[in-house]
Amino acid sequence: MASANSPGFQSMFEEVVHAKRLSNSKITKLCEIAMKNMENDSQMVSIMFRTHRSLSASGKVSSLYAIDALARNAKGAIEKKKVIADPNSPTGNCATFLLKLEGVLESIIQDMISTGTPEAKEKTKKILDIWTRHQTFSQSVMSRLAGITTEASGQGAYRDCHPVFAKYSFCSCNPIRASPCGCACKGVRHELRHVICSIQRRKALSQLHPLAIHEKRPRHPQM
Repeated sequence: MASANSPGFQSMFEEVVHAKRLSNSKITKLCEIAMKNMENDSQMVSIMFRTHRSLSASGKVSSLYAIDALARNAKGAIEKKKVIADPNSPTGNCATFLLKLEGVLESIIQDMISTGTPEAKEKTKKILDIWTRHQTFSQSVMSRLAGITTEASGQGAYRDCHPVFAKYSFCSCNPIRASPCGCACKGVRHELRHVICSIQRRKALSQLHPLAIHEKRPRHPQM
């Protein structure tokens, strides 16, 4: 059995992420290699993380898709074979692979958002949607990842917001718009992070400024 740090997994992962276009056949082959090397889960996660951080913005998008394929393939094997994570086992499996991948996901998603490209942000949100629907990772992990994208969206809206709302970085430039918060707001720089529905937001914001209860408000030019 080939080791994960041999020309097997690493070379295939690099081939996928450096290609001009994503190849389904190459991703399928990458998943097959990974499944044969799950005992080397730590090495594979390390390779994925290091490679991802070194890529260009477009390469990071391909890397995220490859990571998605590997994660969901492992999740499928866990459900099919009832694999469990044994922290005392000297060798890894699909379950421990996912757990170790969870440990670097926040850094990977932060890295995707920090590229600043619309494509990277759009693809990141798309992948997070898929992971949420398929319950690829634990709910607590998904809440933290959602918090990263929520914070990024709020920071991007600062310049367009009325000064009354500028310090309250909600998920959207319109703080009235309904958008569930909860744990997803962790790390977002606003004082009303526990307001989780439009009714609560309207009530809280109306106490700050009477204009807050109106859906329409003047849009200020960018600074």
